Amino acid sequence: MSMMSPTKTDGIPPFLDRKPLTFSYSFLHAYDSVCPYQAFRTYIVRDIPYEETPERKRGNDAHDALALRVSGGKPLPDQMREFETFVAPLDGLGAKAEGKIAITKDGIPTGYFDKNVWFRGAVDVSIVKETTGFILDWKLISDKGVRWTKQFELQVHAVLLHAKYPHLKVIKARYAFLNQKQFSETYDCSDTTATWAKINELTTQITIDKAAGSFEKRQGPLCGWCSVFDCENNRNQRKP
Repeated sequence: MSMMSPTKTDGIPPFLDRKPLTFSYSFLHAYDSVCPYQAFRTYIVRDIPYEETPERKRGNDAHDALALRVSGGKPLPDQMREFETFVAPLDGLGAKAEGKIAITKDGIPTGYFDKNVWFRGAVDVSIVKETTGFILDWKLISDKGVRWTKQFELQVHAVLLHAKYPHLKVIKARYAFLNQKQFSETYDCSDTTATWAKINELTTQITIDKAAGSFEKRQGPLCGWCSVFDCENNRNQRKP
């Protein structure tokens, strides 16, 4: 196991940097399922620039257009009209493009950029009926047809929705694979207490690693696509 030594950023070693961490599903996923060191560089040091690849741009454009269609009834652009089959059944059901939701360390809703924000996320679509909530998450599948999805992502979204609507008793969720014209199975994400425990377990470990200044450099198949080019495990052919 390869470990990093404390790395200085802006003259402050990470274990002396007392700025509060702000978490997200992407942060936790990178740390737990990809590579802790990549998560450190991307979400704590933040010296890895965001790259809007063509695939990411297509996804961002689709999310924006679908949000306008759900929340304001704005017709989808011509190149996305095929997605109407996913949206039309939502008409009249009180569907909302929830968008960005933020909570404090105590799970209380707060402003997305408020000083006390601890966790952020975006819920693509929600429907709330009495004590039941439903979440729909849009996904554009890569040209290779690989579905990079995790049930934990939907469970995290359920925690955020539950924070906003604390009266909910049941929360179901599913993915909509837009360019494959398919839905995933429906997941029961009602046990937000268990998800909250997992979130806290991961965030606690990240905080411990940050205090120690040590994040594992985990070798894996995604090293061939990683943007942390100065890592000895990097196999990205675009490496400078």
